Amino acid sequence: KWQHSNPEVRQAAIEQLTSDKDEHQSIFLQVFLQDLSESVRISAAKKVSDLQKLMVFFRQEKNSVVRDALLVCMVDLLIAGSEKFPESFCQEILSQVESLSLLEKVLSQAKNPTLQVMAVEKINDENLLVTQALQGGFAGVRKAAAERLTGESALKKVKEGSKSKDKVVYRIVKEKLDCIQQKDTSVK
Repeated sequence: KWQHSNPEVRQAAIEQLTSDKDEHQSIFLQVFLQDLSESVRISAAKKVSDLQKLMVFFRQEKNSVVRDALLVCMVDLLIAGSEKFPESFCQEILSQVESLSLLEKVLSQAKNPTLQVMAVEKINDENLLVTQALQGGFAGVRKAAAERLTGESALKKVKEGSKSKDKVVYRIVKEKLDCIQQKDTSVK
């Protein structure tokens, strides 16, 4: 059925195949590379379990919708098993991520602190950085988030919230606030 003339039938057939069988993996790869339907190709990509093959496809893909879907698939596989891959490979994948929701997904689901820190280093949203500085599950994540904060109100919020809970984060934001106060004083 995955070779049927109707794309909806092909897509349904792909979705019924399981990801854990080698012969199905080769079908997914073949369909992704050869099918003309965007939605069928994306369905096949979602079933591919080889992150390195997905990365090759991502680099070569011209269709932006398929590229975006490939990126989500790669991030999902990274979250599931980032410890299997070199840090540089993880960094290469995350360097492609622009979506704040995809970065939030890494922060909420990844068990690897290094991967979470890499995600934090891509975030510019002060509210999300405040949340991570105060509630991040790993000390390195909280520290990285605090280091990225620049807004005075965000720094004050984190200073207050981390006062008796996280000395490293407290020190970082206190030093940043002291610098802001020194600049304000020297301007006057």
